[in-house]
Amino acid sequence: MGRCAARRGFPANCPSGAPGCVLTTNAIKFTEHGEIVINVTREHEDDRCVSLRFAVRDTGIGLTEQQQKHVFDVFYQVDPSLKRRQSGVGLGLSIVKNLLERMDSDIQVASTPGQGSEFSFVLHLDKQPDAQGMPELATSLAPILVVDDNPTALNDLLARLNYQRLDAHGAGSMAAARQRLSEMQAAGSPPQLIILNLDLPELQTQAFALHWPELLQANIPILGLAPMANRSALPRKLIAKVAYIVVKPVRNCDLFDAITAIEGAMAAPEALAAKLLEPLPAGSGWLDSSLSERNRSPAQVLLAEDNVVNQKVVLAILNKLGYAADVVTNGFEALERLRRHQYQLVLMDVQMPGMDGLEATRLLRNPNSDVLNPAIPVIALTAHAVEGYREICQQAGMSDYVTKPITMKQIRRILDNWLPKERY
Repeated sequence: MGRCAARRGFPANCPSGAPGCVLTTNAIKFTEHGEIVINVTREHEDDRCVSLRFAVRDTGIGLTEQQQKHVFDVFYQVDPSLKRRQSGVGLGLSIVKNLLERMDSDIQVASTPGQGSEFSFVLHLDKQPDAQGMPELATSLAPILVVDDNPTALNDLLARLNYQRLDAHGAGSMAAARQRLSEMQAAGSPPQLIILNLDLPELQTQAFALHWPELLQANIPILGLAPMANRSALPRKLIAKVAYIVVKPVRNCDLFDAITAIEGAMAAPEALAAKLLEPLPAGSGWLDSSLSERNRSPAQVLLAEDNVVNQKVVLAILNKLGYAADVVTNGFEALERLRRHQYQLVLMDVQMPGMDGLEATRLLRNPNSDVLNPAIPVIALTAHAVEGYREICQQAGMSDYVTKPITMKQIRRILDNWLPKERY
């Protein structure tokens, strides 16, 4: 699913295990344009359990009433003419229906031909006594102005901020943002933070400063939301203005960490300097102006690992051996970093969410990829010690192989084999 989603510009996250993954994969397959929305709502809750409704809505080809009657039949193909272009034999939805029935649930479909479909189901789940609650945000950066031309994304961000009891206002374009900014300033409550979709068409030109001078002149920090695609085309003046960036899809923890970091940097300049010396937070990063300060002693190693404990172990070992490292948590982020920074070595976890290490390595080895060094050594980090898995990693283009748990001896061997030896 990750490769298909990346090709069409969709994030490869899916809800509720197998049923949600099948529904999301189908939505990606049959949606050429528009959007795919994954929504989870609480329908009922008591002290012991909660009922959640999972829905996957797309703007794809849609289904006729006749197709809806048979879409859950085994081996049913909505449009046989699509079989050559789309993988699958028509088993996914029938398996999902059967699985949900075993979980005392059922799947519903609502669809209009040419407009899209929504598949949904309800799960009744027991509460876990030690479950963590939704992350909370404590900040004085309010009111907040959110600017995004996608109504779904805009409303989602506003709902998250309002849930945290923050005064948040939305604008669907730069023109609307300029008007809202003027209104808030006139009312004596100017925004303390602007959350800005950096993929807005109005921002994709070097002349944007002539049309939106308020964005540059206002002394308001900007938190940028960026797609996984290359962001090098953004105007330099805009890059210099943006204080922090979060990569889409936007997770609560990344969003809240970014807001907290911006507030801390505003309160104490030395906090910003300290932040620049730390590895980038998972799923987000400081923009080029800050990276240039941090990289006066450039990191030689890129660590792609989503497990926090493993991150700490590898970073501690590398630090002991005299090497600096940057950290990313999936293949998308690894490729983005390799397009912008010249590393000597990549330590790549094989199993990561979104895009795994095998697929990321295949993509960066492509001679037509835009990474700075397609021949960079890539070392597989994996829990798989079974016979034949090393060959799978080598076929993907990986240079070497390390099994977990990772030790100082293993990392030293990798550095001895693949890097200059003058550092330790």
